[in-house]
Amino acid sequence: MKEFSIKLAALFFISFIYSSCNNTAESVSDNLKNKGSHPKLILTKQGVDNIRKHLGTVPIFDKTLADTKADVDAEIELGIQVPIPKDLSGGYTHERHKKNFIIIQKAGVLFQILNDEKYANYVKDMLFAYAKLYPTLPVHPQTRSYA
Repeated sequence: MKEFSIKLAALFFISFIYSSCNNTAESVSDNLKNKGSHPKLILTKQGVDNIRKHLGTVPIFDKTLADTKADVDAEIELGIQVPIPKDLSGGYTHERHKKNFIIIQKAGVLFQILNDEKYANYVKDMLFAYAKLYPTLPVHPQTRSYA
């Protein structure tokens, strides 16, 4: 039953985010032209405002938000980890980079919803860590994976 509740919460969260999206090519282009405006790739300003307005009124959403916040806060506490890639699919470095992608996406959404700068700073610091690592990387040591 708990697993069903978690899946339902995730589905609700994704549906809520999806309904708040504005992902047309024109809106992305407009956003690039209007630097400093609210991002529109995943969430619109109106979507974020709607989410904020309903915080505390939809328990399953609030639980999902709290769980997401706990996941991201734990990663922030752990510190930024951008290991040199050396594993095939399923190896530690491969999984760490996948997890980093998921965590920074969640942190970006948390920043927009909660307006807490620590999430934006974490995303910025993670991206700078990758920017520093990337030019030092050779061609991946494994050219093909079974996946």
